[in-house]
Amino acid sequence: MPRYVELTCEVCNKTFQKEYKKRTHKTCSKDCSYRLRQKSRKEIHGSLKKVCDCCNQIFNDTSKKKLVTTCKGCVYKKMVETRHTNESYSRTEEQNKKLSETLKEKYKNGWNEKVNTPRLRAKNSRRMKKMWSSGKMQQMTKQTCLKKYGVEHWMQTDEAIHKVKNSGSFYRDDLGRAFRSSWEANYARILNYENIKWEFEPRFFELSNGERYLPDFLIEGKKFIEIKGFWYGNSREKVEMFKIEYSEFEFEIIDGSEYNKLESKYKHLIKEWE
Repeated sequence: MPRYVELTCEVCNKTFQKEYKKRTHKTCSKDCSYRLRQKSRKEIHGSLKKVCDCCNQIFNDTSKKKLVTTCKGCVYKKMVETRHTNESYSRTEEQNKKLSETLKEKYKNGWNEKVNTPRLRAKNSRRMKKMWSSGKMQQMTKQTCLKKYGVEHWMQTDEAIHKVKNSGSFYRDDLGRAFRSSWEANYARILNYENIKWEFEPRFFELSNGERYLPDFLIEGKKFIEIKGFWYGNSREKVEMFKIEYSEFEFEIIDGSEYNKLESKYKHLIKEWE
């Protein structure tokens, strides 16, 4: 007959019984075990400086048990090399077909409500804002374009970067095209209301630092307009360089205060405003 011991749950403080050989258990149920695991993941563990076994560079080991011997960069590099060695970095046509059938079955009744909850939407919104403000999203966009369309397309054509950038846009039926923000869409509606000819993101400009700048609007073929609610990464620097290096063009920035004035003036005059 097994021997039982009485333990106290570290999460809910309830007493529970376990076999003697399982006396190291800290929780009384799976739910409490999950909560304890989530709590431990969020704890901030002190860092320890180490020398990477692969690149001999100093890195901070922030893991709980301090058993890490390789920096993150070398770990990711090793993972990529392994995938290429095993030829597992791309799916076969059969795998793509199987995945397609699985997704169709999963979402046959529409978008999963458990995925599209207000809490998760808010979480994703915060995550995306953080990525844009840190400049990671811009770098990811560039890397995606290089991977999908090649270096020549990134360096020489506008079509490739347009395709990548427009993947994050939202289509407006009344305007007949996609915009990445409601401010841009609303400004286009104002121009239509005033019968002003406009083009959205008509061309790229090469800057002296090797980067490219894409203004939002071209008005009447002679004036560029930039809609700026937030300044992400080095966007302010790019705008200043454009103003200096392409001074032959008229240029105007519509920031938050200017946009609020336009909104108060036109919101009741334009049917759709989003």
